[in-house]
Formats: sequence, structure tokens, C-alpha cells
Amino acid sequence: MSEEVAEKNWKRTFSLDLLRSVPMGISETVASTFAMFVAVGLLDVGTLSKSIIIAGPALGMILSMFSVAMVRRVGLSANVAAALGWVVSAISYGVVAMHAQNQVLFVVCMVVSSLSHTLALPLQAQIYRQHYPSRVRGRLFSTVGMIRAAVAASFGYFAGLWLLDQGVDYAPLFWVFSVANLGKAGCTLAMNRVYLRKSQKLSLLDAFGHLRDDLVFRKLIVSWMILGFGNLLCMALFVEYITNPSYGFGYGAEKVSLITTTVPMSIFIVSIFAWGRFTTRWSFIGFECLRMSSFSLAC
Repeated sequence: MSEEVAEKNWKRTFSLDLLRSVPMGISETVASTFAMFVAVGLLDVGTLSKSIIIAGPALGMILSMFSVAMVRRVGLSANVAAALGWVVSAISYGVVAMHAQNQVLFVVCMVVSSLSHTLALPLQAQIYRQHYPSRVRGRLFSTVGMIRAAVAASFGYFAGLWLLDQGVDYAPLFWVFSVANLGKAGCTLAMNRVYLRKSQKLSLLDAFGHLRDDLVFRKLIVSWMILGFGNLLCMALFVEYITNPSYGFGYGAEKVSLITTTVPMSIFIVSIFAWGRFTTRWSFIGFECLRMSSFSLAC
């Protein structure tokens, strides 16, 4: 591929990724805020149901280790496979909107949507790897990330205010999430197709070879797993804590969305410049140790 064609390719991908960052930011507020808020504050689901909703994203992250291997075996492009995951999420949100106040459907659809959404993320990374040259990949990715965070912060706040006025009628909000996921799928399909090297047999454990061969990578993954367990559990439980009146708070949608989405995303936007400077002066491992330590102290 000539340099001119390659540059045209990554610019097209970047333009579509900028467009996709808007629905990405909108849909991120489901996991951070609204899934648990609706479950606790509006539907008053039981402990088992809340635990299942909390486990959905974590299970999706575990299974996402195998999504690339499965796509390689089937022979689909990364674009189509990722888009399929987001279409399933869109359908799940649509079912929730059509059957509002149904606790069982809500729990099932939240788990299905979180699983399919998370399984699509490694496939998007393959698109970045193929289309973005290494010299600009970090800058392009961070730019999209900042826009996504700004959208999530804004949407989370205003959606919380809107939900406060609507009371228990959350169906229109989930229609928005459904359309957002369809938008993500459409933008991904519009990118130039990325095909992974097709394998003749399905080897789900190939990715673990990196852990065996790379000691530094293995240490980083172990530390991230420890941090991730606490982070994933605490964020969902935090929504439960500030929403449930039993703990002395009982906050409404506007305060919950402000605390769990708007403020964290705003801090992300402000601090990303500082983290960017650190990465140019520190080794990657030293930088990650500093970042994880500061995150643990903040928690």
C-alpha cells in the first residue's frame, strides 16, 4: 500500500471514528450510571438481579479475550463482527424500552447488551492497528477519547435531569441508547474492512502465549487484573450506595449521573494532557505504576 493511499485510509477511519465517538459517549453512560440507577432507583430489583447486572461487564471482558480468535476462525471482517455486537446491544436496549417496568427482561437485556458490547471492543482495536500508523495512533486515539468523554459527561448530566422530570418512565432513554449503538455499528461498517488472518482451527488460548513469553507484560496484566476487579465491582456498588435510601442517601437521577459520569469524565478530559506529558518522559511501566497508584489513592 502506497503512503498516499495509507494516509487517505487512516484519515477516513479517523473521520468516522470522530463521528462514532458521539454515540460511544452516550452508550458509555449505561454501564457507569443508568443501568444500576434504573435497577435500584426505579425497578427496585432484588440483590441477585443487581449482582447479575454488575457481573455482566466483567464477564464480557473475560470472554473478550476469545472474540478475536473466534472471528479469525469464522472469517468475518473485524468491522462486521464488531458491528454485530453493537446491533445486539441496540436490540437489547430496544426490548427494554418496549417492555419498561419488566424486571426480568431488564436484567436479561442489560447482561446481553454488556456482553455483546464488550466482545466488540478488541475487534475495534484490530481496526486501529491496521488503519492507524504507529506514529499518530496515540494522538488520534486520545483525540477520539476526549470527545467521547465530553459527550458522556454532558449526556450523563442532562439525561439525569431529564429522567428526574420523567419519574419512572425511562423507556425513551433506552431508545436513545439503542439508536446510539446502531450509529456505532454504522460508522464501523463504513470503515475499510479489516480481515484477520484466518485460522484452520479455533484456538481460544493463543492470546495467553504472550503472558508466558513476556515477563513485563505478564506483571502489567496481573496488576491491571487486581485493579480491575476492585474498579468494576466498586463502580456498580457505588451507584447502589448513593441511590438506595437504605444507606442514607437516596439520590435522584441528576445527582447520580453527575457523581458517576459527569465529574469523572470531566476530570479525565482535564488530566489527559498531564498523563500525555508523562508518557513522553517516562517508561511505559513506570508511567502505568504511577497512574495505578494515584487511582488507588483517589479511591
